[in-house]
Amino acid sequence: MKRIIVILLSVSMVLSMVACVKTVTPQITTSTQSTQSTQSSTSKEVDKASYKTIEGNPYVRIFDPPLTYTTILKTPVGYTLPEGQTEEDNLRSRLFTRYTGLVPKVLWTAAGEAFVQKLNMAIASGDIPDYFEAQYVQYDALVKAGLLADITDLYNNILDPGIKDCFESADNVDIKAVTKKGKIYGIPKTAAIEDSTPVLWVRKDWMEKLKMPEPKCISDIETMAQAFINNDPDGNGKNDTLGLVICPRYDSKGGGTGSISAIFTNYGATPGQWRVKDENNVIYGSLMPEAANALELLNKWYKNGIIPKDFGTWDEATLKQKVTSGEAGMFFAPWWIGWSYLKDTVVNNSKSRWVGYALPKESDQSFIGGAPNPAGYQIGVISKKVKNPEYFIYALNTLAYHMGQPYYRDDIKEASVVNNAYTPMTIVPVRADAGLETAKVALQYATGKITSDDVLRSTRWDPYYRLFVCDIVKKVVNRDNPYENLDDWATAVCYIEGKMAFVKSNAKFIRSDFCSITKTMEKKGTFLEKLEHEAYTKMIMGDTEGKTIKEYFDSFVKQYLSQGGQEITDEVKAEIQANK
Repeated sequence: MKRIIVILLSVSMVLSMVACVKTVTPQITTSTQSTQSTQSSTSKEVDKASYKTIEGNPYVRIFDPPLTYTTILKTPVGYTLPEGQTEEDNLRSRLFTRYTGLVPKVLWTAAGEAFVQKLNMAIASGDIPDYFEAQYVQYDALVKAGLLADITDLYNNILDPGIKDCFESADNVDIKAVTKKGKIYGIPKTAAIEDSTPVLWVRKDWMEKLKMPEPKCISDIETMAQAFINNDPDGNGKNDTLGLVICPRYDSKGGGTGSISAIFTNYGATPGQWRVKDENNVIYGSLMPEAANALELLNKWYKNGIIPKDFGTWDEATLKQKVTSGEAGMFFAPWWIGWSYLKDTVVNNSKSRWVGYALPKESDQSFIGGAPNPAGYQIGVISKKVKNPEYFIYALNTLAYHMGQPYYRDDIKEASVVNNAYTPMTIVPVRADAGLETAKVALQYATGKITSDDVLRSTRWDPYYRLFVCDIVKKVVNRDNPYENLDDWATAVCYIEGKMAFVKSNAKFIRSDFCSITKTMEKKGTFLEKLEHEAYTKMIMGDTEGKTIKEYFDSFVKQYLSQGGQEITDEVKAEIQANK
């Protein structure tokens, strides 16, 4: 158990913070230099700060003596820090200070929704700290309130090119999202593009027992589900198995466990995302006509018993019970579900085997997945009153540098006993394709096609973590019993089944063209979300007041637009135009 906790914490930390910066051997200079800025400051900083550099790397500065700055933290609900550690002084903050020479002074913390409310109050009053991380809605409010430093020139001139390369790997959509009227006011955190996109996970042992061919497209799901339901795949002589288990989750930007968003995206609709069709046409993805076609298919599956009759009341706890107890033959979940659901299923039944698929609408097409909103994670921002905003850009560069060094893995293992929420800066990005590339390289390494040196040369983002994953995959693939160590197996299945499902299907990913909030969204967004969710669920269940699915869908669209949706659409269009 201890081993899997270390693996999970390492994966979570590295995938959220590892940059794509070239690895070099650290040679810290002994001489100090100075930096100056003419902006005003709220911190008690001197005009000149001494710092150490890394030989051959002009983007790294380690401030010495250390500099103090103010910040705030969103803490985990119900989490208690290890004994002797505080919000300001803990293993995460100490590592950050050792790496960068910046010392966080935490003004306040809050958990969950309380953090959002408290930050909203701070924005309204104009009382914000030197540096902190916010969600996009708060970022938008901060920009409109004129509270943030313009870091456009800093981004262009002193941000490490390796970090810029991470943004460029996703066509700069994250940077475009934080660019307001040509100016950049924050650095967004990014993750692998497939992180929340659902994979179809299938019981391979059931497929083999029933001699089922591998599914090639979405329509094959029904054939397989019928076989799983009717042909006793678990061999217990009872009619107690399920086909496809789902939750009523449709949002293509979030995806997640139990979500059927992949059905919609492969039918051409993007529920929950805003799409710009042309300069004069903006549409909300949940209202796209293509969504009705996906709903017709899902209604057919529901009537044929492919989907459980009570799915509308299911949550993740229900789904997990059905999967891990061995009742379910298929479910949708992200690539990383191997560390929980899949492993638990194998613990409960050692004969369980799992395989992942990313199925397109037709077998000759590519899979289409929804991706998180651009800049949809944390955004690092700097107060306009800070005298030296460049300090934080250098800190970001320096973190990225350290994360590419051999010692980082040991350092982060030690620090990972503290929740990542206490890391003062978490916005170091990754390339959009980093996870998929790791999966491909791991499979090549496991089959002897490349060496460990090839693995290290294959990436500019934390090569030692990539080798760490590759070593685990190789052990599992080459063991007589791949389930000898379930912690290793879970890591391997996440990569060679979860991530490789996207590689094999030549997956394409769609992001929303708008990720802020408008005035009418604030007033009517919750009501419209409920209206949408209920309408989709009713259509799948056939509760359509005697209308066909398409007739009911059309009436839902009209109701949605008349209840505030048209106002929101107009506001979104205006916002997109204003920020060009």
